[in-house]
Amino acid sequence: MTADVIYNDGPKRIENCSRAFLVIVIAALFIGTVNVAESYFRLGDSSDMVLEGRINPNTAGIGSLVNLKGIGPSRARAIIEYRQSNGKTAFTCSEDVQKIKGIGPKTGSAMSQWLYFD
Repeated sequence: MTADVIYNDGPKRIENCSRAFLVIVIAALFIGTVNVAESYFRLGDSSDMVLEGRINPNTAGIGSLVNLKGIGPSRARAIIEYRQSNGKTAFTCSEDVQKIKGIGPKTGSAMSQWLYFD
């Protein structure tokens, strides 16, 4: 004779499954948010950073400029302010970017391969 076991914890099992599902969804959202934030704020070592293409400092927005090695939000704003004061072709070569306070030869050299000029 076989004994059939009847579980009478249906509502409790549904509640536990719902909690587990909710935890998984929240974890997935958190991980995705961290990845986006890490990409945006360049957390970690920027030496292994890969840019999709070259940037024209005469037209690039702050979002593009901060992807350059050694350029954070304040230097990106300084680049934009400098070009607004000095016209559309404020920068004609990578050495011109060194006119920005805080950008010296080392930073200029590190980002020069990622710049192009029209």
